[in-house]
Amino acid sequence: GREAIKEFAETRLRQLLNDKDNSVASIEDLSDLMLKKGFSTSVQPSPFPNAKQLCQHNCPISHIASEYPEFCEAETEIFSKALGVHVTRISTIASGSAICTTNVPNPQSRRSA
Repeated sequence: GREAIKEFAETRLRQLLNDKDNSVASIEDLSDLMLKKGFSTSVQPSPFPNAKQLCQHNCPISHIASEYPEFCEAETEIFSKALGVHVTRISTIASGSAICTTNVPNPQSRRSA
């Protein structure tokens, strides 16, 4: 069922990010790690103040994620946990967008608010 799919997706993503040789302390670290793992990513300015956007220019499972959005939901949750901030998914390739875009607030601006 859908819960099993989400669990599988979370496990897959945790394995991706739990590389002992890499630590994720910033959006740039996350992007660099994903690049090393074969994703095409970039960090762009966000139209929102005190934030940046993680842009994923490819999705190796878009055909599956279009049918099971739990993959995208799990990825968003893992990004949030890895970065220690609430992130917001703005677009996904699986839903027909050209890229996956995740808005990531700057942790320092959040602490001072």
